[in-house]
Amino acid sequence: MILDRYDEMPTFAPDETAPGILDVRRYGVEWRSHDLSVPVPVPSLAAIRTSLAAGDVDPEDVVFERLAAVSDGNVGVATAIWEGSRREDIRPSDVVAGGSDLEFDREEAFCLRILLSKERVERAELARTVDGAGRVLGRLLREGVASADDGVVRLDPAAVPTAVAESERRGAG
Repeated sequence: MILDRYDEMPTFAPDETAPGILDVRRYGVEWRSHDLSVPVPVPSLAAIRTSLAAGDVDPEDVVFERLAAVSDGNVGVATAIWEGSRREDIRPSDVVAGGSDLEFDREEAFCLRILLSKERVERAELARTVDGAGRVLGRLLREGVASADDGVVRLDPAAVPTAVAESERRGAG
C-alpha cells in the first residue's frame, strides 16, 4: 500500500553490522523529585528471529518488518516514518520513529501526551495548559516532533510511537 505511491523504489541494503540481540528501553523513575530515565535491556525479537533464519535475509523484508513493528501496524504512522526514512539506499536501521532518540522533560512529555490525545491543539490552549509552553513547543517544533500552522499545533505522525512510549514511560498510559 505504501509502495503504490512511488514510481521508483530505493535500493534496500543490509545494515553494516548485524542488529544486537538486545535493545534498550528507557523507563521513567522519580527520585528526590527528579525524573530520571533508566535504560533497561530487553530482548530484540526481530534480531533473534533474523539470527535464527536460515540463509540470507532480504533487506527489503527486514525494512518493512521493522516499519510494521515501529509503527505498530498504523498505516498513517508507517507512511510518515517511511517518508522520513526514504532515501536512495535504505537500511533497516534507517527506519525509526520521529524523536525516538530524544529525552523529554516532564513538561515536554505532558505536551506530547496532549498532542497525542487531541491530534490538533490551538497554540493558545497549550500556552494555558503547559508550563513554559514557549520553550516546550520551540523544542518539539525544532526537533520535528510537532508542527504548527496558523496557530494550530499537531504531533508529527512519525512521532506517534515516541509520544505513546513517553506517555507509558511517565505512567500516563
